[in-house]
Amino acid sequence: MSLRLSYLGPQDTGKALIAPLRRAAPVLMDTVSEKPLTAFGSLSMDPSDPAPDRKAYAPDVYDRLRCVKALNDPDNTFRINHNIPAHKNA
Repeated sequence: MSLRLSYLGPQDTGKALIAPLRRAAPVLMDTVSEKPLTAFGSLSMDPSDPAPDRKAYAPDVYDRLRCVKALNDPDNTFRINHNIPAHKNA
């Protein structure tokens, strides 16, 4: 699950509001922090590093997904959200 949120209130209240979300499932990447209003656009930016997604799968499953990606999407057209890069040797 990917979750994006914004809270315009006291930092302590924000921490209390997000605590149950952090406990609900394993956290692969947590970038919640205090940000100035000018950084609001960064809430929708997906990471370009596949490392967080790699941790979500067993190594053999991740390798198999990369092979499937190489066969079905070698140009990485479907790369938005949780991108799994194509295996170079597939």
